Amino acid sequence: MCDEYDELHLDELRKKWDAERSMWKEFAQNNLLGRELEKVGEFEKAIELYEQNVARRDEGSHPYERLAVIYSKMKKYDDVKRILEIVIDLYESDVRIGDKPAKQKSLTKFKDRLEKVEKKMSLPMQKDIND
Repeated sequence: MCDEYDELHLDELRKKWDAERSMWKEFAQNNLLGRELEKVGEFEKAIELYEQNVARRDEGSHPYERLAVIYSKMKKYDDVKRILEIVIDLYESDVRIGDKPAKQKSLTKFKDRLEKVEKKMSLPMQKDIND
């Protein structure tokens, strides 16, 4: 009976790990392809891939960093703010973050960046010289 339970439990764990490994592989592929798309100026396609990772709550910092940069260059500050709020919430809700100095450093960086974006968003829009 005990051996049967252990074997069932191990099978469930294996399936769970296989699914997680597949998810992490997809995250990595999206990030690598997104980086290549950025290099050739295909920013909209890169955004799609990074946004897929964000939607699935990728714990790595890459898609959040790249989206913040791309959206900033496009002056889409609402999107920059949205992405930064998502990653900050993700990292703050991760109870394991205390054991990961790199994640703690990233969290601080994302919070600083969010503060700067919010400050920029609160400034009055500058008029065009031709107005």
